[in-house]
Amino acid sequence: MIITRLWVDIIIVWFLCEVTRIRVDKRNKLPVEWLYPNMGITRKEVYNMNCTFFGHRDTPAQIKPQLRQVIIDLIEHHGVTQFYVGSQGNFDVMAHSLLSELEQIYPIHYAVVLAYLPKENDPSLDGSHTILPDGFETVPPRFAIDYRNRWMLDRSDVVVTYVRYPGGAGKYKALAERKGKTVVEISDV
Repeated sequence: MIITRLWVDIIIVWFLCEVTRIRVDKRNKLPVEWLYPNMGITRKEVYNMNCTFFGHRDTPAQIKPQLRQVIIDLIEHHGVTQFYVGSQGNFDVMAHSLLSELEQIYPIHYAVVLAYLPKENDPSLDGSHTILPDGFETVPPRFAIDYRNRWMLDRSDVVVTYVRYPGGAGKYKALAERKGKTVVEISDV
């Protein structure tokens, strides 16, 4: 009987975990050198982490280079592979455009999470990366953005924020901190 290379790798990882008493946690993290031995990869862990964004509608365009650097750092050094972004305001538009651009370079996925059903012929959304949160149909329109933001926050490990004054962005930044999420703040340049 021929055992495939995948099964051999799975058995080796299981054995190493049992022998060293290391447990794989719910994020499925394993040291990289176990997955790619003898390839010169430094010791860090592989994550499939999620990130979301909260910022003001009137965020200035000057922060876009800094936002780009933060996203690249999250991808390259922290294993973030899935991003959730809203669809209202300048901050969301900047994050969306950067993710669209970086998706061509890095193996990432992103979703524009809508708070409402899109209108017919909405030119701002192409539909290829849009999703609606589970259960949104039972939420009154008045609370749709709050429901969408909490849905994104619950599914994220990292939250990137741009907060300069009290409002929705500050509310969700504080909620992320209370929930123990990693919060990355973008500052003015």
